[in-house]
Amino acid sequence: MSAADHSHFDSFVCVILSHGANGVIFATDGPIPVDTVVGYFRGKQCPTLVSKPKMFFFQACRGTTFDEGSAIPMVTDAAGDVVVTKLPSEADILVSHSTVPGYFAWRNSSSGSWFIQELCRVLEAEMETKNPNDIVRLLTVVARCVAYQYRSNTGMPDSHDKTQMTSTTSTLTRLVYLGRSP
Repeated sequence: MSAADHSHFDSFVCVILSHGANGVIFATDGPIPVDTVVGYFRGKQCPTLVSKPKMFFFQACRGTTFDEGSAIPMVTDAAGDVVVTKLPSEADILVSHSTVPGYFAWRNSSSGSWFIQELCRVLEAEMETKNPNDIVRLLTVVARCVAYQYRSNTGMPDSHDKTQMTSTTSTLTRLVYLGRSP
């Protein structure tokens, strides 16, 4: 995939749903470091994606710790162009995980993972809006929904009423808007 010619594309998106641990995704032939997956598409390894957004979404546990959550009171509150001749290899990469390092990623046995449910819901709504938002803003909405609207319901004291926090890191050098090409 990284050796392919991506010249005719505006971005690259990779979504992986699997089991995992801190820093790795479990594949059929063993664990693969998340950095290795992302590394295949960095500038030097994939020159036709240089200066294009490369977005990775990982639905997998990153540990075994359950998030107890914290009670909070609810409050409601209502340039010039620069020419760059050389970009860092790490530029224009966004990596979004279902949970923070060391923590468990929850899923509902019938409706799927909390992160993917909200990601799909937010992206589907975005395709219908007339006022588009950039991907980082959309992932902030996903993070808020997962953090505020979901709680585990296992019935077992050690894993009941637990929470989850998504995690996104970005080296994007511009705002990325999703939409249909004309």
